Amino acid sequence: DYFDRQNLMDLRLLSTYGFTEDDIAQIRGEEGVRGVFATYSADAVASIGGTDYTLRLHGLPDDPGRMAQDDMNLPVLVEGRWPEKKGECVLVKKAIEIDSEQIGDRIVIQNEDGELDDMLACMEYEIVGFVESPYYLSFTLGTTDKGNGTLYYAAYVRQETFAAEVYTDVYVSIEGAEEL
Repeated sequence: DYFDRQNLMDLRLLSTYGFTEDDIAQIRGEEGVRGVFATYSADAVASIGGTDYTLRLHGLPDDPGRMAQDDMNLPVLVEGRWPEKKGECVLVKKAIEIDSEQIGDRIVIQNEDGELDDMLACMEYEIVGFVESPYYLSFTLGTTDKGNGTLYYAAYVRQETFAAEVYTDVYVSIEGAEEL
């Protein structure tokens, strides 16, 4: 089914201190762990077409067009292409489309206080495609401590877009979970 094809995670681990390569190796070595995808995410206020929105950026696997064993929550490209370099993103296509974002539009991250300097290596993105994501299945995308507290957009970028020295998110798949 859809969730198995996109390898939806069984567990999501978060850390405000981050996860090191040693942490990832230890998680990978735990009994019953089938796969581990270490990645990044960051919430921000961003301007799209002159209007401010809250946005969550997620790191993509190295080759989103071909799923490797440890890749999880892989979005499905529905229009355009995958990001090929820093400064490009794919936007999650929402269940109710009331917006007019298009391929080629720019997203500018607001970072006046420098809070995101250690997290993001790029503060401006061109939309190069639209995706559907197994991670975002409802009409709402979730909450954040940015802006008004409600996420309005989610986007996926290449891993090298993040400047963080440690991973912020770890997705884990458990042996036998797909049979449940």
